[in-house]
Amino acid sequence: VRAYIDTIPDDLKGAWTYRLKGQISGKEGVAYIWLDPAVKVPTIIVLPETAKMTDSIAFSIVGFKPFEKLKLNVLNPNAISANYDGTILTGAGGGVLNFIVPTEDFISSPSFQVEGRWRYSAIAVESANRYATAYFNLVNNKG
Repeated sequence: VRAYIDTIPDDLKGAWTYRLKGQISGKEGVAYIWLDPAVKVPTIIVLPETAKMTDSIAFSIVGFKPFEKLKLNVLNPNAISANYDGTILTGAGGGVLNFIVPTEDFISSPSFQVEGRWRYSAIAVESANRYATAYFNLVNNKG
């Protein structure tokens, strides 16, 4: 697939149109994307908000300083902290994307593989008053 942008404005905020064309099939598609201003305060966006134990859960961490070291913390519904991932470094824009698959990342501690509301936090190592927290739900794989 070949993708291209119709125009590149001076200000990157606003509506964008991506046009896609299959190089073999010749089929065309269009994707419309909206860009908001950069996030200025630490924020975490979780997708999906409800997942099965075997699902990959994405955490989009934004609003931190460029190349800032963050400590990640996962707290299960029983208020037990995993601190599973040590630290992670943000990119040039002050954000980073992280993923968790509960049955893979918590394999050494099956007690973490519990249903309910979980908490995910990112804390700036150099300044603990700069942090973000998000919540997500884990459900049984049979559900």
